[in-house]
Amino acid sequence: MEDHRHGDLPARRGCDRFHGPQEVPFKSATTLNNCAFTKEGCAFNGWVLTPEMPITDAVVIGNQIMVNKAIPSLTLTATWATVYTVTFSPNGGEFADEFNTVQNVTDGSIISVPSINKENYEFGGWVLEDDTVVDFATTPITESFAVSAKWVFTVYYYQWAEVDDDWGWVENEQLRNTAATGNVALPQCEARANYNVYWSTTSNGEDAVLYTPNTMQALTPDGGSIALYELYVGYPFTVHYNADGAEGEFPDQVFHYGDEEMLLYVNNPEIDGMEFLGWFANGDDTAYQYGNDISGLYVA
Repeated sequence: MEDHRHGDLPARRGCDRFHGPQEVPFKSATTLNNCAFTKEGCAFNGWVLTPEMPITDAVVIGNQIMVNKAIPSLTLTATWATVYTVTFSPNGGEFADEFNTVQNVTDGSIISVPSINKENYEFGGWVLEDDTVVDFATTPITESFAVSAKWVFTVYYYQWAEVDDDWGWVENEQLRNTAATGNVALPQCEARANYNVYWSTTSNGEDAVLYTPNTMQALTPDGGSIALYELYVGYPFTVHYNADGAEGEFPDQVFHYGDEEMLLYVNNPEIDGMEFLGWFANGDDTAYQYGNDISGLYVA
């Protein structure tokens, strides 16, 4: 038996390079030798019988041959499969198992890709340049291409609202969005007089990062998500104390419009022979009473 390599398989073009022969027992499955030749951009894909050989005389299945008829010799033809290159960009992630990011794959094959992880993000799939997701578990490779790992996180937005006669933080599901990068378009908030509004990383504004609504912001997620709270902060204002010549220290105090805390007490000023009648705000005829809403002292 002789075997040979041919050129362009669809054109069935022959080639004068041979190797072999290989002896094959009669009616006994025999493993065929691999092809000794190479073809640029292709991988050897097995031997086939020449078209003129009746299948009743011999059968090739996989890399084995069964000769069913006493014949002096037969010729096998090498078949070739195109080899494609698939390039993987982890995009900051790490594979769970060792994996070559440049895979050479024969036409029609499936690539087994190990899981990949990135701290604080969820894996959103392997995507092409146009953001199309490639499912390697079910997609045969038929061309060369490059993919990148897509990393996403979810942004949840909470607003202070009344639910069942009780006030609390409620997620606005209509605002919820998923970001593929750290840059997120934050939604707009309702404007309120005498208040600045922010998206806050904490519900009370303490130790928080404050973001301006309706802007693009680079967010850092935690465990695949981030929660933002709609926080209204009253305009700051300073209360000055004019003791009208009395002795003593009466330091300024800074508050925010809408603060629930009350004005701190200060020592009453004293002038010999005179009675202190109180602190009068903004030219009012009535003295300010400690414990009243301090927002009334705010002047826009």
